[in-house]
Amino acid sequence: MPGFVDFDRGFVHDLVNVPGWTGVPLGELLEKSLHIRTYVDNDVNAMALGECTFGAGRAYQHAIFVTLGTGVGGGLLINNQLYRGAESMAGEIGHLSINMNGIKSATGFGGVEQYVGNRRIVEHIEKAIDSGRPTIMLDLVNGDRSRLSPKTMKDAADQGDAVALELLDYVTDCLATAFASLTYVLQPQAFIVGGGVAEEAKLLFKMLRKNVEKRLSPHFYKHLEIKPAELGSDAGMIGCATLAMIE
Repeated sequence: MPGFVDFDRGFVHDLVNVPGWTGVPLGELLEKSLHIRTYVDNDVNAMALGECTFGAGRAYQHAIFVTLGTGVGGGLLINNQLYRGAESMAGEIGHLSINMNGIKSATGFGGVEQYVGNRRIVEHIEKAIDSGRPTIMLDLVNGDRSRLSPKTMKDAADQGDAVALELLDYVTDCLATAFASLTYVLQPQAFIVGGGVAEEAKLLFKMLRKNVEKRLSPHFYKHLEIKPAELGSDAGMIGCATLAMIE
């Protein structure tokens, strides 16, 4: 599950996008209920473990795993080991600031998911529609704004919709800003990107690579791959099974 999770203690400090999950000793509660050894980790660490063992990241020793969904999640593979940090909370890419005076949230200022989380993308879509510029995005949902989603933007961009293409470029450039900073700090071999927004998204990856390239020294970019996750919605489940086997 996404959020600040202490792996060693099985303790959920906070789930940023799920109200009510604050200070929950989940591992202890599950072990009392199920009478089995329990491990608690966030969803992207599980996805990272699945992908680096059986999926798109299996050829790498240094990789960053990213999920695009309600927020932006991250997992770090360093020296072929999942890196959790001092208190098991490393890899919170969604809170990496891309604007030091940007949108304020409980996790700081200008965090990338404040610009490209699902809800924010829908806000961008609605603002674009309300601007009066011609776009097919509302037509794709038969005029029902409650059905607008990042997929709406992606589908419209695939059909050449100019407004959707601008939005997709903005979204991928926000991500590229975070990816470039992470690359200069960690120099991964690859970014593996999953989540609903990244599925069947050739144009998204093309634009993401273009925007990362413009933000990096060529010496760094030429050694970097940006590729889609391979395990889809099964990545987390496979990662959890892997975790149970190796711990």
